[in-house]
Amino acid sequence: MKSMSLTIQRMTTCLFTHSLVMGSVFSGLFLLLFMVMPAVASEDYQGRNLYEEHCVACHDSTVYTRKDRIVHSFSELKERIRQCELSNELAWFDEEVEDVATYLNNNFYHFETR
Repeated sequence: MKSMSLTIQRMTTCLFTHSLVMGSVFSGLFLLLFMVMPAVASEDYQGRNLYEEHCVACHDSTVYTRKDRIVHSFSELKERIRQCELSNELAWFDEEVEDVATYLNNNFYHFETR
């Protein structure tokens, strides 16, 4: 009887430990999701603000959707943004170029970003 009680106690401890571990894993994944989502939203917001402040003077949205556009990949898009940034003497950080590229890609181009 004592060994059965000990076995039940071990099983209970094992189940409790498993529940704690799984709870921690799910909590961690949940937190990670909500840490990443605002970063993505913030990046798109920052890119949109930079675009609206500096790019729309020369480019309206038709330049991104026309059939004969000169940009064909995400890397080309970033390079094109860098060229415009330098020609307009904006002195953006790499992150700002990336933000504008992400904004334009999410809203117009839809290139793979690997």
